[in-house]
Amino acid sequence: MTSPLPGSSAAGASDGAACPYWTPVDVDDDRMRAGLRRMAARRRGDLDAGAVHVGWKVGWNEAGIRRLLGLRSGAVGYLTDLTLVTDGTVPVAAGTYAAEVEVAFTLRAAVGPADADGPVLAAIGQVQPAIEIVEFGELDVVDALERDIWHHAFALGPATPWHPALVDDLAVRFRHNGAAVDVPPPRDDKLADVAAMLRFVAGGAEALGQELRAGDLVLAGSLARRVRWVSPGDRLDVDMAPLGALSVTLQEALA
Repeated sequence: MTSPLPGSSAAGASDGAACPYWTPVDVDDDRMRAGLRRMAARRRGDLDAGAVHVGWKVGWNEAGIRRLLGLRSGAVGYLTDLTLVTDGTVPVAAGTYAAEVEVAFTLRAAVGPADADGPVLAAIGQVQPAIEIVEFGELDVVDALERDIWHHAFALGPATPWHPALVDDLAVRFRHNGAAVDVPPPRDDKLADVAAMLRFVAGGAEALGQELRAGDLVLAGSLARRVRWVSPGDRLDVDMAPLGALSVTLQEALA
């Protein structure tokens, strides 16, 4: 096990490393390093209080938000059962929220940041449509990382056994209050290199002093190119052929 937040960048990916989305987590950035330390402490606190580890999430996989924050890479956050939505309703309080449509990958074997494509793809057990709700705060890297890259909640659709052709055939229809939201074909954009994405997550887990293990779920990052702002009362519907459909409604949290 590597120590949390080493002073140099995580191990580089092997084949597929040229994908610009998946530059290894830049722990040479002082803000990233400090923020990940705080995230790791928050995660330990959640687990000590009884939360159950679920997996990891990709954050800042869009070039625009990286430029805005002055970052050279994205980051990796953590998931527990505390934020898993099982009844289709996401409570939200005062704040600024956005919805992200994503693909969730569940592993049946561990993945390392330098593993080759073949073993990485063979490690995937199943995939699911997913919706993540994020609550934006100040545009401060350390604060955002301490808040788990603004993570608020996530919901999962039906599970389908993995096969690489699933990404090639994936067609995403995303609706917000009935209005269609443009989502590029994942195979041509955010999921053009699934193996590189998982290596990136493995390196991000190592930066937090952890590993990407069998049984872990990975939210692979927003598939849309623009932020979709949401408010209490909004409904989000995702249909990912051939994976299935998922819907959530935002509800104002009780005081």
